[in-house]
Amino acid sequence: MIAPDEKHVWDKSSALARVRGRSDRLIKLAQKFIDELPVDIAQLEGAIKEQNYIDVRNCAHTIKGVAANMSAEVLRSIAMSIEAVAIEEHSAALEEALAQLKLAFRDVDIELHKYIATGG
Repeated sequence: MIAPDEKHVWDKSSALARVRGRSDRLIKLAQKFIDELPVDIAQLEGAIKEQNYIDVRNCAHTIKGVAANMSAEVLRSIAMSIEAVAIEEHSAALEEALAQLKLAFRDVDIELHKYIATGG
């Protein structure tokens, strides 16, 4: 996977626009994202291991929506591709996409922690 630029990892200006410029609100949403998305990723991983493609699609759809709301474009894009691959029931491709998703989350997590640490 090509290393995305910082804006595509997390587009802070777009995320701020979603909360009408309120950095206090964005900090709360960022913390919730950091706390809750690993649970969604774990559920996705379990569904992939069980080859439960309906649950894979549902989990990927949830992650895609959350990532879009946080303006995490790379993460959203990977989740969208997982949704599509789940329809094809291609487990090897899902494993690879899951690894990419985890790396993308790590990148977003780093950016959000920086944002939170600086108080917005």
